[in-house]
Amino acid sequence: MSQALKRKIQVLQRQLSQLEQQLGGFSLSDTQRVADMVAEVTAALQRVGAKRQPTGRKAKDPSRSQQGAGSATGFSRNGLELVPDGQFVTDREGCIQLANSTAARLVHVPQGRLVGASLPHFVAKKDQQALLDNLLELDRGEGGREWEMVLHPTGKRSFPALFTASALRDPDGQVVAIHWLVRDLTDQKRAGAADELLQHLGEKLLEGLTLHQILPLMCDRLVEVFGYPLVWIGIKETDGAVTVGARAGIQAVLGDGVQPALGSEGRSPVDQAIATKTTQLLRVDDPRWSVWAEQVKPFGFQSSLVLPLYTREKVLGVLVVCAVRVDAFDSGVMGWFEKLVSQATLSLLMAQDQDNLRLRGAAIASAEQAVFITDPEGRIEWVNDAYTRLTGFSAAETIGQVPQFLKSGRIRTAMKQARRSQSRGQFWCHELVEQRKDGSSYVIEQILTPLRNDEGQVTHFVAIHQDITIRKETEARIFHLAHHDPLTGLPNRVMFNDRLAQALAQARRRGTSVGIVFLDLDQFKPINDSIGHEMGDELLKTVANRLTRCVRATDTVARLSGDEFTLILQDLERGQDAGHVAQKVLEAVARPIPLAGRSVLTTASLGISLFPFDAKDPEVLITQADRGMYRAKEKGGNCYQFFSDEMNAQAFERLMLEKTLRNAWDREEFLLHFQPEVNMRSGQLIGLEALVRWQHPELGLVFPAQFMPMAEEIRFIAPIQEWVLRKACHQGMAWKKEGLQIGSIAVNLSIGQAETRKVVGMIERVLKETGLSPNDLKIEISQLAVLNNQKSMISLFQRLKSLGIHIVLDDFCTGDSLPLLLERLPVHSLKLSSSLVFNLPMDQESVALVQASLALGREFKLPVVAKGVESAAQVTFLREQGCYGMQGYLCSRPLPAEEITTLLKGWWASEF
Repeated sequence: MSQALKRKIQVLQRQLSQLEQQLGGFSLSDTQRVADMVAEVTAALQRVGAKRQPTGRKAKDPSRSQQGAGSATGFSRNGLELVPDGQFVTDREGCIQLANSTAARLVHVPQGRLVGASLPHFVAKKDQQALLDNLLELDRGEGGREWEMVLHPTGKRSFPALFTASALRDPDGQVVAIHWLVRDLTDQKRAGAADELLQHLGEKLLEGLTLHQILPLMCDRLVEVFGYPLVWIGIKETDGAVTVGARAGIQAVLGDGVQPALGSEGRSPVDQAIATKTTQLLRVDDPRWSVWAEQVKPFGFQSSLVLPLYTREKVLGVLVVCAVRVDAFDSGVMGWFEKLVSQATLSLLMAQDQDNLRLRGAAIASAEQAVFITDPEGRIEWVNDAYTRLTGFSAAETIGQVPQFLKSGRIRTAMKQARRSQSRGQFWCHELVEQRKDGSSYVIEQILTPLRNDEGQVTHFVAIHQDITIRKETEARIFHLAHHDPLTGLPNRVMFNDRLAQALAQARRRGTSVGIVFLDLDQFKPINDSIGHEMGDELLKTVANRLTRCVRATDTVARLSGDEFTLILQDLERGQDAGHVAQKVLEAVARPIPLAGRSVLTTASLGISLFPFDAKDPEVLITQADRGMYRAKEKGGNCYQFFSDEMNAQAFERLMLEKTLRNAWDREEFLLHFQPEVNMRSGQLIGLEALVRWQHPELGLVFPAQFMPMAEEIRFIAPIQEWVLRKACHQGMAWKKEGLQIGSIAVNLSIGQAETRKVVGMIERVLKETGLSPNDLKIEISQLAVLNNQKSMISLFQRLKSLGIHIVLDDFCTGDSLPLLLERLPVHSLKLSSSLVFNLPMDQESVALVQASLALGREFKLPVVAKGVESAAQVTFLREQGCYGMQGYLCSRPLPAEEITTLLKGWWASEF
């Protein structure tokens, strides 16, 4: 062999080695490049063979040529084995010259017997001509192409395959062979069909199709794509039976013909698949399914696949696929169906859930009760028709809104109560009043249920509203008839007794008193006889209306019988207050009553008993009030009498005071006293509080507690307070001109809500007239007045502070709301109530209250002055607790200005 030939052979070997390495990383995208390399190698081999053969020498016989070809291409075959797809090398007529093992498996022919076979023989008849046409195109020199054909293996079922062909050329460009790549498309086709089917099911789900509409689509698509003669889906019912939900393919009676009983186990294939949740493969040549084989014989079925439709929690039913070939379902087909079923089951279960939701939604939507669903914050997400009918609001107006009862600020309470009830396995049910769109009110009974996710978190609330307006109105009418007088509408004896028990219980808790007034009309019988019973009833109605207007909303007016009425007066601060109301009643009843064109005059006799002074038992109190009423009648009627003689005396005194109070101003009977406030540690004078007195011509010196409440009731307090302020400021300026150190002048004001604006103007006017500096004036206002009217009082305090006036919170005692109030009030100092100081230091309750009050003063850095100090023991205790100042008889009683002047000039001993 010449050296040149040896070098060419070495070059060819290297090229083949490179080819083998490159085939190891082969991909379908490299098909054309690999085919080109194979063509180059083949052409080179042919050239080498041509040069080695002597000129004119006869060719070897075919067997030897074939043997030589096999020897020459052995190395190339090893490289082709590295490619995962089937590979053939054919001549220009399609005769196979070379094939790898994958190609042999695809056509189901031993690899050694493929050489010399015709490739068109292994494709379906409908595709053979197309393959031959492709060979002609390649022989004419056209480039490589791809075709999808049906491969028909020997003795096996056909399947789709992708053919890729490339021409192998010699150095002169002549086609000497064809290289084929063949890929099995079965799995790809199945995956595509599964994806298409699942996508189709998903689209139909989104369109809102029901389960019984989706099942036929699934069966139809499986028959259409794969050509099975029969596909049907069975649905498992709640009793365990399986009913046909949908079918496609041949029209045959299904019934027992496709689900016979298995003799040994007593289960049909369908039952077996459902019970075991495993796929059942039925074949006519399997003795286990002989009963089934006999039953499906008329239909021509040779095999069947029964696949359970299930998830971990639930079995929906089965998918049954029937075929006419025994080997229709190999492991690949079964695996594909099982994968398809596992994915499709989810879609079918979603459809079933949607059906259930539609059913439930339709039931809720058409329910008679109003239903709505909110998010955790109370915003409405869904309402039914009954809700829109009940409220008058459309769904569009309601969605995204918060219901009225939640807007009221009760959402957190409502949700907490709902969660608490559900944790006990209960619904949260309550009644509330709502408002319709037209403004009308209605009463509902609401059941609120939290909905939770798998983590236990509340995601929604479902509310059911039942309109109980008519029921409540009926109940209210029944209750009203049972507890009210049918003529006047006032509470009857039953409700009166109930209200009295409640009033007494409340008075015990609050430490207040209750007045019971028993009223009887004077000479009602002769009046009734003269005007007629019908007019008599009208007279009683008029009296009832007038009585109601004489009392507060918290009080009670009742009609016991005939012309007898009773009043319950709650939270009385003084017993005399009941007498004041009684006087108003007498005046109201005595006014002429117009009836049928005439004016009727009547009067009343009233008896009053007081809790707890006269008695503590309700029956005894009523009896005592009744006795007081008869005493009033004995006095001639048109008057009132207390059961207690002492109270009658006080009431008489009060009447006399009220009549003379209005004249006291004109007669200049008011005078001013001053009481010192002293530093508890140094004994220095802090200031003087101005206290008004009434020098009554008959009763003598009358203190403010006796006449100031009366002055407030008859709206005579404003001129008295202005007189006190002006008198005190004038006196303060007089002392200052004398060079006396008085500290500050304190004036206590009682201010109603409507008077706060007028008060500031009055103070400014008095200060300007008297010349007293605002820094020398203290205005004292009681804590109770501030608590009862916080908004206007805060505004008043701020305006007084802007004037430079010292503000004192009088009758101070700690309470739950005070810290927040003190943060908002511009207060300069506090003055302890004398009622707290009175029992110090022996009473433990008083001790605790004083300690808490002083601690609150320290917290807000406010000096505290104690009123009513009368003993050294009280001083010692208050000093130890850090009290700043004191005021009381231990230092000095209230004195006229002349005596205070003497004290200021001489001053007192320094033991304080």
